Amino acid sequence: MARLAVVVAVQARLDALWTRCTVFDENSQGSTPEDGSPFLQLQFPFADAARISFGVPGANTHREEGAFRLLLNMERGTGGAQGRAWAAELEAMFLNKHFSGVETFVPSSASSDDANENGQYFTYAVAVPYRFDFLG
Repeated sequence: MARLAVVVAVQARLDALWTRCTVFDENSQGSTPEDGSPFLQLQFPFADAARISFGVPGANTHREEGAFRLLLNMERGTGGAQGRAWAAELEAMFLNKHFSGVETFVPSSASSDDANENGQYFTYAVAVPYRFDFLG
């Protein structure tokens, strides 16, 4: 599970920079919009941490490495141009960035296969690997 500091930093970056559609934060939305309007979901599917320095108890550096997923949900049947363009903007927003102690690397390009269709939506998934150091 991602550290709270990572979740807060990523959400803050999205809140500050993403204006294309609504962002649904973790456990904040009960159902999808009935009107088919696009929306973005943020997920933190995995993270792992390890101690990377040894010495004074409570002042050792630990490193969390993981990835978060950005799920861009576009109305089905509207074509792929806008969804792919928005996904590329999300990739650029997190490509090799450093913010609030979080370092991101190269995001995956949006995937496309049979699993993308989800009810009235077509979902583009972008995975962003990250690293976060903390003391403990």
